[in-house]
Amino acid sequence: MPRRAVESVLSVLVAALAAWLARESEALRGLELWVAAIAAGLTILIINLRRAIGADDASNSVLPSRPGPGPVRASSTVSIVPLLSVQKVANFRNRKFQRFESGAEPPEIEPPPLQHSARIARSQTPDLRGNWVMVSLFVGCDGRPWSESEIAGRLDSLLHAGRWVAAEASRYRMPLALGVCDTYFAVENDSTERIEIGFAPEGDDMGPAEADQATRALILMSRGARQLGFRDATDMVEKIAARLPGSRSVWLLHIRRGGRSLAIPLDLTELQGVCLAVCYAREASFTEPVVKVPGPDPVTFVHELLHLFGATDKYGVPLSEFPPGAVTAYDVMRLDRTRLARLHVDPLTAAEIGWVSGMRGGH
Repeated sequence: MPRRAVESVLSVLVAALAAWLARESEALRGLELWVAAIAAGLTILIINLRRAIGADDASNSVLPSRPGPGPVRASSTVSIVPLLSVQKVANFRNRKFQRFESGAEPPEIEPPPLQHSARIARSQTPDLRGNWVMVSLFVGCDGRPWSESEIAGRLDSLLHAGRWVAAEASRYRMPLALGVCDTYFAVENDSTERIEIGFAPEGDDMGPAEADQATRALILMSRGARQLGFRDATDMVEKIAARLPGSRSVWLLHIRRGGRSLAIPLDLTELQGVCLAVCYAREASFTEPVVKVPGPDPVTFVHELLHLFGATDKYGVPLSEFPPGAVTAYDVMRLDRTRLARLHVDPLTAAEIGWVSGMRGGH
């Protein structure tokens, strides 16, 4: 019997039972139809809620995140990827994720093959295809660490962003196994630094921006790595990469301050092998404390992630300056929309990240 028919029969049976019980009750006698209707409605609501929860659990379940040795699968998937051979503490808000145990440096593991090694630095920006894992480092600031609820929310949002990217890759028939590491890293930054203001490109124009923002983010990551028992950021990235066999990794630095998010790809990094997307708790023109952290923004996660694979900003430029059909107002690199569901990867951005060929920018 089809599932819909089974559900209909079940709701009718519950309604009939509720009506019989109402008839037997002096307080509800005469209200049998109302009781039956309410019971049937509640039954349908419970069935739909269970179906929605089951679908969400299925989408977040730990699937085979990547193939072993051999060709990459011809489909695009997203999953939670386990980090091997480290001590972890479960996040009490979402036990799918665990915090790396500080001070417990992982035992030595033989470095992965060269093509997956974090030692590759200042190389050509890679294409977004094959097997990739997103690893998160959370940095508390101004005496306020990230709470476990905030971390769980951002990691769930990162999963949502990963599902969106995988769906876009499938639209371009691009094989991509994109994972979110089940283990996150959390530290606190107690240092205060003077901020120098300079100018940076904003589309076709220049605008005020913090000077040396990328350098300061890399320094912040190295400080965090030392808190966690590693020598520096390069040492941490390399040792964690060795525990994600078969995949290459990119890191997201979640800073609990307001600021302007940015990406530091492999061809621009100042630290060997460190490929980093810097995502502030709240977007602001300049770095500033936050009192109440707003909800995570999957659009920012996707935007900065694609930067790591060669996508360029397309805001601040009239659409007429791009090749016809190459970029629309819905491209995720334009940020003309705030909801990820209303955005997509247009052909020019797809070409930049290696999903299509034969297209060049027109400005």
